[in-house]
Amino acid sequence: MLDSIVDLYNHLPLGKQHGSLLCIVNIFAKLVGMMTDHCAKEKKDVHILEELKTSAVLQQLGEQKILDSDNQELVLKFYAKYHEVISKFGGTGAWNTLPLEIQ
Repeated sequence: MLDSIVDLYNHLPLGKQHGSLLCIVNIFAKLVGMMTDHCAKEKKDVHILEELKTSAVLQQLGEQKILDSDNQELVLKFYAKYHEVISKFGGTGAWNTLPLEIQ
């Protein structure tokens, strides 16, 4: 449901006039609380929303860290992680035999 709301807002003239895109991650990161009674389904919903909020906050922090980093620093980190992943899969030969979806 949120996907359709965000998509609609981003395509409306009001969204375009505002000059910034609405993003689901930002909605979950700003989530503060939820009013419910004590039924099991609502407790489950609250737990799911807590996980989504945590994930959204971590994503925003990661994005900000990347934006604040120097390009040369990022290239070195990505290059090191790339080699770590290739090693994890058994080296370049094994990596090249993997389907592109897995790579």
